[in-house]
Amino acid sequence: EVGLSQIMIAIDPLRFNTPEETDSIVDEILADIKSSEPIREGGEVYYPGELELKNIKENKEQGIPVIEEVWESILKM
Repeated sequence: EVGLSQIMIAIDPLRFNTPEETDSIVDEILADIKSSEPIREGGEVYYPGELELKNIKENKEQGIPVIEEVWESILKM
């Protein structure tokens, strides 16, 4: 890509707070996000990565969902 710059800065929160303080700050931020008004009535607001974590947990508990025809074609290979 042209004319695009990206930078990532990693900051160790333990340089500024205890683990408990950092956890508390993160919990407060997540609580604020989750208290936001959803776009649709009855909907839910998710923080970045929350749906992926939910899917990973469900897949570990229930297995990875697949389309039966696709799985059968894989088994025939």
